[in-house]
Amino acid sequence: MPTAPWNSLEDGYKLKLKDSYYSLLKNPDNFKITSKFEEVNKNFNGIDFDYEGFLKEKYKKDYNNFIKNSYKLHLVLSPTKSLFIYDNTKDKIHPINTKACLFNSMDFHDTYLNSWGYSIQFTMNPHFLKDEIKDYCEIK
Repeated sequence: MPTAPWNSLEDGYKLKLKDSYYSLLKNPDNFKITSKFEEVNKNFNGIDFDYEGFLKEKYKKDYNNFIKNSYKLHLVLSPTKSLFIYDNTKDKIHPINTKACLFNSMDFHDTYLNSWGYSIQFTMNPHFLKDEIKDYCEIK
């Protein structure tokens, strides 16, 4: 499955990005969300795939345990770095307005225009940080 959604968007999409990726699709014809892998349209590079729906069906009762292994702690070190998580099934952008956040790294995530600086991601397998890292980052 293609996993470079920006390749399906207009050139310079970040200049036009406000609230929607759907409005920036190069070729919106035949766009529809699917949770069936075999129905993914390669022209949309994964924007049309309800990955969460697919995983919930595949793992059923084990979904929560499976997804915990993909969480990341993201620490933003520069005030000029701006991030967001994108829900492609609802075409909704969720800005990250904190210096630290926990998110599912399998969800689409991106930066805004003119975002630059340093940030660090820690894998949260299996959903915890070692005390040494917590102490170093002054996380209580």
